[in-house]
Amino acid sequence: AGRSTAEAAWKRMKSGLRRQGERTGSHFLRNSTGKNLMDRNKRRKPMILIPQPKKAERRDGEFTIGYGSYLVLDESCGPLLTKQAMLFLDALEEETGYRPALTRGKGRDGDIILRREDALGPEDVLGPEDILGPEDVLGQGYTLEIRPEGIILTGGEKGLWHGMQTILQMAGQQGAVLPAMSIHDRPDIRNRGFYHDVTRGRVPKLDWLKKLADRMARYKLNQMQLY
Repeated sequence: AGRSTAEAAWKRMKSGLRRQGERTGSHFLRNSTGKNLMDRNKRRKPMILIPQPKKAERRDGEFTIGYGSYLVLDESCGPLLTKQAMLFLDALEEETGYRPALTRGKGRDGDIILRREDALGPEDVLGPEDILGPEDVLGQGYTLEIRPEGIILTGGEKGLWHGMQTILQMAGQQGAVLPAMSIHDRPDIRNRGFYHDVTRGRVPKLDWLKKLADRMARYKLNQMQLY
């Protein structure tokens, strides 16, 4: 009876160690190579981007955010974009476990490059569905190129912020390994807001409202109204 009890205890201990090893290995894999890398098929599934970009083309290959990656701002990026880039890095670290170093200048392979270009490009053509002028709509547009050698995000000051949110949406679904894509997007209307009635029920604290503003920014809403 004593021997059988000891064998049963040994089996339970081995089973527990095996489960612990599986959990530890999974945790290590996610943190060392990016979230969701265990399921490579997941990256081949369609992603949900909200709002849906005007143009999005999937391409061959993928880009991996790693410890050697930098977030590079070009010389035209001012103080506001620098602060927004820091907020972007905070959120990216939460999604992937990586925080690329922030720098300014010329990027290289493996970097995320932000280029401010306020001039309208050849694809910035208004259609009949657009009810506002170029100065209202296209200033919030951006172009995102994700290639195996790096990421290039181009747009105006507001457009770059929206493009950063698209990267965060992708990282939330794909982890640190992003599929190669070409995205060109801009809003149809200038103001896209959320009306929140805070007089009924529990009144939210300022910290909660800040988190709500962060979530709104993720979906490219740019106004919050409290009643």
